[in-house]
Amino acid sequence: MTFSSTETHWFLISPNYRRELKIKQHLESKGLKCFVPMQQTLRVIAGERRLVEVPVISNYLFVKSNYECLKAEKQTLKAIGMPFKFRMDTTDRSRPVVIADKLMDNFIKVCESRFVKYLGCDKQENIKKGDFVEIMSGPFAGIQGYYARPFKDKCVVVLIENVAAACTTYIPPSALRLVDGAKT
Repeated sequence: MTFSSTETHWFLISPNYRRELKIKQHLESKGLKCFVPMQQTLRVIAGERRLVEVPVISNYLFVKSNYECLKAEKQTLKAIGMPFKFRMDTTDRSRPVVIADKLMDNFIKVCESRFVKYLGCDKQENIKKGDFVEIMSGPFAGIQGYYARPFKDKCVVVLIENVAAACTTYIPPSALRLVDGAKT
């Protein structure tokens, strides 16, 4: 994906010391769009078992902004004791990781879903593991990703290369269609 420091993109930043939620709160108060994938987990707090939400990936925060604005916020946050680093591209270390809007929208939609049911559709072509597909019906309609079978369950994986992957719940092959061409 092309990178321009004045255009709005999704960036991946890495806050120090598990401060992603505090930095998210600060950046959202400045009008920036942020996302931290969360999950519920059972914890013992003061002798009581409680269900709490915690980040799925610690020290990762996705932010939609332009690079110059985010660099300015980095200096502000550093001054108040909440530093963060830009995650850099593995092929070009001088460039931050930039995530396409469509890919990030798919990732957010899958991460924010809870237990869903398949709504049904007509049978499609024969889909194989590793094919790039689009979900045609149900709550994940429109999401594109790779067809996979982790834990022997058929699902679609939305992959942000070298960063993270999110799996849908069970998706039957009949609800999928092959996508030709470039991946978004």
